[in-house]
Amino acid sequence: MADVTEPLDERIAAVAALHDGARLSRTGLFDLLAEDVEWWVAGPPDAFAWAGTFHGHDGVRRWADALNAAMDYTRFELLEIFGAGDTVVEIIGAGGTAHATGRPFESEVVRIWTFRGRSAVRVRSFYDTSAYAEALAGEKRDSGDSPARLDRGLPGARLLRDACPGIFPKGARSIGAHLSRHPDTMRYGASDDRVVHLASPT
Repeated sequence: MADVTEPLDERIAAVAALHDGARLSRTGLFDLLAEDVEWWVAGPPDAFAWAGTFHGHDGVRRWADALNAAMDYTRFELLEIFGAGDTVVEIIGAGGTAHATGRPFESEVVRIWTFRGRSAVRVRSFYDTSAYAEALAGEKRDSGDSPARLDRGLPGARLLRDACPGIFPKGARSIGAHLSRHPDTMRYGASDDRVVHLASPT
């Protein structure tokens, strides 16, 4: 049987509806994920138990349990969401403290959802891994260091272009500029300045 095509605006609405305060709705999440979903999270798996590739619903549950065991989120706010074709991209403002040290962390998270029909078959998450590492280790970032130079997890424009060719063609030098020239790209609450900051050319 052929996959039922889900309208893009319904896919965007389904992803946006997952946000419930500082947590994702687990019930809604598993309703949205394909049984064989590939869930990938940036970061070194030897340092972050929640980093790497997880398969299927059981794998996503292991990811969520590992992340929640290490980090206590007090903020997981949807800032922007947009998409085209089979892809939805959301930008999240996240923050909280590490359980082991009590030190705070803050990061913007870029999550890329790939759909087949009504279900997400691949989900990739990028974030400022150095902010998480510093919170876990109890180390403080030097005030002279910029977040951009310390960032190890957020995607550059080239990566986003390769990951989302239906949204950002190879000729686009910045994500924000492309969105401003192509208003037909589905997006809700998108701030071009914020997207350019996250996806400055690499």
